Amino acid sequence: AAGLFGQHLFTPSPKIAVVVTEGEIDALSIAEIQQCKWPVVSIRNGAGSAHIDLAEQIEWLNGFKHIILCFDEDEAGKKAIEKCVPLFDSGKVKVTKLPLKDANAMLVDGRTQELQQALWAAQVYRPDYIERSSEVSIDELDEVPELVMLDRLDLVKLDVEGADLHALCGMAGLLARHRPALLVECHD
Repeated sequence: AAGLFGQHLFTPSPKIAVVVTEGEIDALSIAEIQQCKWPVVSIRNGAGSAHIDLAEQIEWLNGFKHIILCFDEDEAGKKAIEKCVPLFDSGKVKVTKLPLKDANAMLVDGRTQELQQALWAAQVYRPDYIERSSEVSIDELDEVPELVMLDRLDLVKLDVEGADLHALCGMAGLLARHRPALLVECHD
């Protein structure tokens, strides 16, 4: 595989993010406004195959702290984001919101400061179908009748964004009774 456009210029680091654009000109536009100080690459084959380009370079991309997708603000770009995000661990991918079509349009229009701010303000991607709420219901799993009545529990997978200890304490009885294997995503 040829890799991502510009990939050969950067060594992954878990301390910094990499920006991925939908086109080479967009990557060059971002490189220009950042004075080539931060990693920026582009997919090679357009929005329709963005997920393939990223999947082929997943090991390299996972070497960075975050992956910031700065795709075009059109339907194809949005669909590409939806296909690319599931390739990575939860919280790894951030997405920019631009007021114009793409990074190059921002540069040409002289809105470089806005473009830079959009990159820094990129948000962890959450699909539209996930309802956002300020209230979260928290139940101890030891108190959920359907779980208490289980005959068998072989595996518990946790991805609770740093609340692992709280979650494990809330299921201490289930863990003691069934002694399942645990798969826990840990955050530092």
